[in-house]
Amino acid sequence: MATPDRIVLRETVTSDGSFQLIAYREDDATWVGAARADVGDPEHEFLGALGLRTGSRESEVTGSNCRWNDVECFFGAVTQRIVRAEVARDSGPPVPTEIVSLPREIEQDYRAVWAVFPASESRGELIGYDDRDRMYDETDPRNDGPIPTDAERMAAVRRYAEDSIRYYAAALLTEREYRKLLEQQMETCAYFLAILEADATDPRTVMARRRKLVDQYIEGAKARPWTPPESGSDHDR
Repeated sequence: MATPDRIVLRETVTSDGSFQLIAYREDDATWVGAARADVGDPEHEFLGALGLRTGSRESEVTGSNCRWNDVECFFGAVTQRIVRAEVARDSGPPVPTEIVSLPREIEQDYRAVWAVFPASESRGELIGYDDRDRMYDETDPRNDGPIPTDAERMAAVRRYAEDSIRYYAAALLTEREYRKLLEQQMETCAYFLAILEADATDPRTVMARRRKLVDQYIEGAKARPWTPPESGSDHDR
C-alpha cells in the first residue's frame, strides 16, 4: 500500500523486534497506528491504524490492537479530558498505556495512546480516566463542552423525574397486569422529585411529600393524559 508521511511518536524494542507508534494525515483525517521499525519494507512494516472522526460518532477514547508473533501492540487516542488510560483485559491485570501528544498541525482534540506487551488470548479494551478518576470507554461520546453545573444537573434530574412520573401515572390508568411494577417505578421517581421539593431532606419529610406527589400526578393523569415529548422538543409542563 502507498504510505503517507508518517510521524514517529514513540518506539520500543522487544524480543520480537522494534515497534513504533505513528501518526499521519490521510483523506482529511488524522490516523494513529503502529508499525514495525526493523522490517525495511514499507509494504510489510505497517501493522494497522485507526482514523479519528471517521465513524458516525466520536468517543472519549478509541482503541485498536495488532499482534506480531508473541507481542501485542495496542494503539488508540483519547480526548484532552483523559489524564490516564489502560488496556483492560478479560483476564489478568490491566496494562497501563502511555499518553502521547500529537503534533498540533495534524490534531488538537485528541492525544495518542499505546502499549506494547506480551500477547495473550485475552481480549483488550481501552479505558480512560479523567482528573476526577471517572472512567470512560468507547461508549462515551466525546464532549468538549464545560462540565455541567450543579444547577444544570438538578434541572436535568427534575426533568427526568417529572417526565417519568407522568408516564407511569398515565400507564396506571390503563394497565392491569403490571400495576405493582408501575407503582414501584412511580414511587422511585417521586422520591427523587420529593427530595427537590420537600421542606427538608430527612426520610420522614421526603416520604410524606412523595405520597402527595404520587397522588397529585395520578389525578393529573386522569384530567389530562400525558405522553412523552418527542426527542428534541420542549418538555410539556
